[in-house]
Amino acid sequence: MKKSNILLVLLFSMFTFVACEKDQDMYKVLPIEEVTPPVLAPHANIVVDESNLPTTTTFKWQHADFGVPAAPEYSLYVAIGGGEQKLVSSSYSDSLTVTLSSLNTSLLDAGAVAGVPVDAVFMLKASISTTYGIINSAPVTVNVTAFAAVPQAIHIIGNVLGSYEWNNGNYQYIMFRDNNLAPNVYTSYFRAGGFKFIAEESLNTWNDLYGQVSAGVLGNKTGNDISDITTSGYYTVTANINQLTYSVVSYDASAATVYTSISLIGEFSSWGGDLDLVQTDYDAHIWIVDNAILPVGELKFRANYDWGTNWGWVTDEYPFGKGIGGGGNIVIPENGTYFIKFNDITGHYVFYKK
Repeated sequence: MKKSNILLVLLFSMFTFVACEKDQDMYKVLPIEEVTPPVLAPHANIVVDESNLPTTTTFKWQHADFGVPAAPEYSLYVAIGGGEQKLVSSSYSDSLTVTLSSLNTSLLDAGAVAGVPVDAVFMLKASISTTYGIINSAPVTVNVTAFAAVPQAIHIIGNVLGSYEWNNGNYQYIMFRDNNLAPNVYTSYFRAGGFKFIAEESLNTWNDLYGQVSAGVLGNKTGNDISDITTSGYYTVTANINQLTYSVVSYDASAATVYTSISLIGEFSSWGGDLDLVQTDYDAHIWIVDNAILPVGELKFRANYDWGTNWGWVTDEYPFGKGIGGGGNIVIPENGTYFIKFNDITGHYVFYKK
């Protein structure tokens, strides 16, 4: 009886060993050079704009074949103009659905220029472990147009400019930009004193107030008054809120022309009459007009009611821009009531819609 039991155990063990060997043969991972790569499906052109940012788009593919019933991780990457590949997102299925907002971030990171159609190269990378190699799909080219919202305006608050000083509801010290996405900049006469930066959405509150953490470094809701301006004079102040940096550099304005008038002329008056701007009380080169009602149309800045000195755009930018002498007509795309500000030294302008 005991011999029979022993024999049965031996036979069962042999059967199990053979079965395991067959399973191992059946599920052996293929050498990486024999793996069938995933096939990324073609995708329609993608145009991202403000209205469709919350919507989604789906990328689909055929699975890679590693020779085993595994669930590979698929990572979708995008590159533009031969640049570095940027991750879009990952999935363990045969598709990936992403919001256009998320995809837009990857496109901009990859080098897409907002509003400019460009061919983007998408590639799928498949992997079954951290030690096994990466299997790439063939690239798929999709024409894409990225979108970039205008970052919120940044204002100077403090006792270095005009009479408003520490008025957290004052929008008249709004900073300029070379274009909508450029860092904030302000060239002007500054009094010796202290100041901070305040974000547009925080006007009339003390939220999102940016002060000095250390030389050239900002903190959000932290930091002291920026005290770099110890002597009154002309300076260029910059603020990069994304990077939490700022700078204060002395500016030589001694050769700048002082104009007796600066005005706007354009389609709002059939190019037949001027809308006057007023010289600010703190700088003869900063001009403003408040509560100006403008229709959609083209316009330019000019000095002394004469076309001999006029400013227009370098590239068509609104609401922020930097004009040049004799540049193109500035296009106002929206009817509205505006606070308008112009710097005749640098050519910077801003149309602040109220």
